[in-house]
Amino acid sequence: KKAIKVAIDHAKKSKLDINYECHSTSSFLKKNKRIKFDVVIASEVIEHVENRLKFLSDLSKIVKDNGLVILTTLNKSITSAIFGKFLAENFLKIIPQGSHDIEKFVAPETLVKEGKKFNIYFDDLVGFAPTFTISSFFKRKIHSFKTTSYPIVNYGIAGLKINQ
Repeated sequence: KKAIKVAIDHAKKSKLDINYECHSTSSFLKKNKRIKFDVVIASEVIEHVENRLKFLSDLSKIVKDNGLVILTTLNKSITSAIFGKFLAENFLKIIPQGSHDIEKFVAPETLVKEGKKFNIYFDDLVGFAPTFTISSFFKRKIHSFKTTSYPIVNYGIAGLKINQ
């Protein structure tokens, strides 16, 4: 619920019209036992969950066999802690202070290992780098993101759920 409040505050500051609802993957599964999706996207979510393995387990139950799981998150690196946590929250103030706990940041190789436990085979990785214009910098907003082959701060990872 704290993360939802932070997200609502961030959306208001960014002038985004988003209707947030607080549901865990576990509660979704209890209410929707038969619903499965071809694609599941959890963008900037996994670094906020209390139990990452339970979350990955739930994702594997929500996605169809041979379905695609896409995650975006912050890497577990010193660079990510400096840029994604300290500078973004405290200096640039482009995201609300306290948004991230660096202990929950996760390295891509960790997600690859953990995903396999639940038949999710992550094998496509791309880095993201924020870009700023002078105007966006002074408005304390990220202008856009560009993809990079260097996933040291933000990254996206995708894989298929394959039952063997």
